[in-house]
Amino acid sequence: MAAKKAPETAKKRPETRKKVAESLTNFQALLATIEALRSSGKLDKIDEARIRICLGLAAAVDSMPDNPSLWREYRAAEKALREEASAHGDPFDQLLASISAEIRDEAKQEEPNTRTRSRGDR
Repeated sequence: MAAKKAPETAKKRPETRKKVAESLTNFQALLATIEALRSSGKLDKIDEARIRICLGLAAAVDSMPDNPSLWREYRAAEKALREEASAHGDPFDQLLASISAEIRDEAKQEEPNTRTRSRGDR
């Protein structure tokens, strides 16, 4: 009985993935992300330290891709950068948040003690 041949597409997939992975480094991908966040107004000068940390870790991951500690730090830093960028948010949402009052659950609030103590209660 002859062995079945794998389809041609199955053979090409690992090569395609390898080419894509080699064509763009983590550093380059992070630069593109930073540029997109800046152009949308979600990053500004105050974020420079966080950006430098991310870029340094991206370069380190590119030079030592087998180091799981670097990957862990890089992912955490990139996530923090994105969270910081999303915290900037839409200016209209920021305005609404700044003027919105806190909503309280009136049922949970304690009633104030309006009784006064007399000399006999002491």
